[in-house]
Amino acid sequence: MRRLVSAVIGIVRGSFRDILLSKRKPEAIESGLWEFPGGKIESGELPLEALTRELHEEVGVIPSVAVPTFNYSYAHKHYDLNIFVYDVLKWTGNVRSREGQEIRWINSSELKNYDMPVPNKPIKMATILPHHSLVTAPFVGDEEAYLKRIELCLIGGVRLIQFRPEIADKILLLKLAERVSILCKKFDALVMFNIAMFVDQFQEFVQYFDGVHFPSRELLRLSKRPVPSSTLISASCHNQVELLKAQEVGLDFVYLSPVLSPVSHSASTYLGWDRSADLVNRSELPIYGLGGMTASDISTACSVGLHGISMVSELWNSKDPSYTVGEIEKKLLAFRV
Repeated sequence: MRRLVSAVIGIVRGSFRDILLSKRKPEAIESGLWEFPGGKIESGELPLEALTRELHEEVGVIPSVAVPTFNYSYAHKHYDLNIFVYDVLKWTGNVRSREGQEIRWINSSELKNYDMPVPNKPIKMATILPHHSLVTAPFVGDEEAYLKRIELCLIGGVRLIQFRPEIADKILLLKLAERVSILCKKFDALVMFNIAMFVDQFQEFVQYFDGVHFPSRELLRLSKRPVPSSTLISASCHNQVELLKAQEVGLDFVYLSPVLSPVSHSASTYLGWDRSADLVNRSELPIYGLGGMTASDISTACSVGLHGISMVSELWNSKDPSYTVGEIEKKLLAFRV
């Protein structure tokens, strides 16, 4: 029987987008690689207790706000590794190397330049993904009004958008794509293009976006990752088969839906929190809950293992998206250690 090892990892955040990394010492396994600070959970310890102990022992950090962002399993060569990941938004202490290892603050945009052990890959992705995102409503009629609504959400603090206009007019879509891209760059926000209307031509749109999003039916047709690692890729998932497929073809993150009962689904088809938690615990990817999500759901979402929530009407129809974003951020700060 393979040995099970549980570990806890902290994404320790500094000013702006700075992230704290630690370098493995020469005598360690996979020496010279960089990693997020953390360590093994001792017998009888809860993950959060282990996080507090490990961060203090390793880098002098005492977490005060730690959001459970996801946990996953990894089959190591010699054992099975169960990893609990926390987003350390607030902390005290004096950051320093307490075990003789090199430590370094880096901007999260530089993570791609740092070689890390394989189990750290999904954590790298979780580091750049916010805990909330917007899926745009279908485009209706007025180009300026549509773009203004996206801009209002960006001004309000949205930093991840799935662009899903649902229009078949390629010329109009290209025009919108270019303008949405410019808007998102202005606010340093990530934007994903939903390929549903242009499955066979999505490569023409990639230049305007940080990544592409595949509906579940298109995900199931994939045999390999369809874009290079420099382009993000996400997908819609509704069950374990689709989640496993997303891992198999090397996706970066996914949307699980419908978690709660939205208008477009009957009450008998939504997953609910318990089923969502079960599916999340079988996945190795950061997952957003989608479907009926509101700001008040972020605490439960994170507690069951979701990376965060994604919303359509809650943000799109809001008179003040900044209020919704603010409510989410307040609830995240309530994850006090």
